[in-house]
Amino acid sequence: MRWNHPSLGTVSPGEFISAAERCGFINELGELALREAARAARELPNLTVAVNVSPLQLMEADFPERVRRVLAEAGVPPERLELEVTESVMLDDARGAIRRLHALREVGVRVALDDFGTGYSSLAYLRAFPFHTLKIDRSFIHSLGEQSNAHAIVDTIVHMARALGMRTVAEGVEDDIQLAAVRKMRCDEVQGYLISRPMPLDRLKAWLSGRPVQATGDNVDSRLMPWWSQSALASFLDEPIVGSESRR
Repeated sequence: MRWNHPSLGTVSPGEFISAAERCGFINELGELALREAARAARELPNLTVAVNVSPLQLMEADFPERVRRVLAEAGVPPERLELEVTESVMLDDARGAIRRLHALREVGVRVALDDFGTGYSSLAYLRAFPFHTLKIDRSFIHSLGEQSNAHAIVDTIVHMARALGMRTVAEGVEDDIQLAAVRKMRCDEVQGYLISRPMPLDRLKAWLSGRPVQATGDNVDSRLMPWWSQSALASFLDEPIVGSESRR
């Protein structure tokens, strides 16, 4: 999601999401993101679409029902949607958050724990709720090849997730060295600029079909990298790891 402002240009969500939370607009903005994600899922029938969820959205008692209604109206099976939450959702009302996360599982959507390994990381959360996916924070991925302890941490997270029946996504993969490292550790998916910069749905559909996609001139972070580099493509073909930048 990007805000194309008439005078400020393209504004990243890192800048306007916190403002929306402070101003009380996050529920409306979050529902817009859900509806756009459901539309994208309908037009991308073979992909799961992931949406970030604000802790303030999850605090709403009717949030699971809102998600169910949006999917029903779009005619999208719930398993095609993955909701990404951070551990901060547990800070103010852990019991209520866990209850609503279980309600979301009952709806049938997938739930991912985003930015795992930073902030208030607690293994107790993994015992309290069976997440489908753990997303390994980009700070560890960027340190691969530079700090041996980063390699040990990522490898431990991947093995732990596998033992718990969870998939893993390496966030922020930006070069072939990082890709080779997480591939060797058998991380399930990667997400990052090596695969693609963020792009609108029409360009994403062209990109997925293998057609060249032109940059937009965006000076924030939506300039598009070329279609697969040969080395990256070879890496993906060698091992069962999946690239993932279709997340909204």
